[in-house]
Amino acid sequence: MKEASLRKHLATVVTGAVLSFGVVAQASAAPYFSYDVDGLGGAGSVVTANSVSGTSSDHLYISGPDTFTGGGWVQFTSFGYDSVAVPGTAYSDIGLYTQFSLTVKLTSGVLGQSGSLYDITSFTFGVFQDVNGNNAFQQANSAGVGSAALVSNTADDVALGYGSLILGSGTAGLSTTFGAFINVQTDFALTALGESYFFDPSPFYNIALAGFNSTGGAWNFNPVTGMLAIGNAVGIVDFENRPVPEPASLSLLGIALVGMGVAARRRKLA
Repeated sequence: MKEASLRKHLATVVTGAVLSFGVVAQASAAPYFSYDVDGLGGAGSVVTANSVSGTSSDHLYISGPDTFTGGGWVQFTSFGYDSVAVPGTAYSDIGLYTQFSLTVKLTSGVLGQSGSLYDITSFTFGVFQDVNGNNAFQQANSAGVGSAALVSNTADDVALGYGSLILGSGTAGLSTTFGAFINVQTDFALTALGESYFFDPSPFYNIALAGFNSTGGAWNFNPVTGMLAIGNAVGIVDFENRPVPEPASLSLLGIALVGMGVAARRRKLA
């Protein structure tokens, strides 16, 4: 009876912990937001949207037996309202772009080959405004010595926001049929200046979700240089609110669950 009672109690505690964590993961708010094109906190030209579309390119180099590390950019091409592009939000109107760095680890297949899948183990980014509209975007190319995905003429640009990967929430893959893809969930915070552009809701959403995909022929791996180049990817970024568990909190949850399992086994042996 004691053993059955203990098992029932342990199952209840573990289930409660998992459900509590699940509620955190599922909590979200409607992703509509308002953006002031003039950076006047709502007093200028206002756009209401719930997504931002863009084009992207990135480069990665082999940094370990099963690992790529690199970076790239996203040039935002329009805001979207329920999947419809909002007029006047092209890059020439808004001037928004992102620069990011990432590390991916192979989980299935052969590194750099079609059919390979990856966990994204780190991802950091910044959102910037091309104030004078003079930036140039270079797509990555792994042919020959290779060329990186770079943004030039950025000295006069301003930072509007930044973020980094939420632990365990990034995946990527390569396919000659379906192309290269990347999906990430990150935290998101605005700078003081960024709050005058992304002014509603206030405080702004704290989570950014991004998914980008290229065509099957838009990526190439060069085994001689160890460079993977992904060009001409397209995708969408949207936002939501959600409590973000700190890595330490996740570790404590894991330790607690393991500890309960050990305690149960010890009592069973006793």
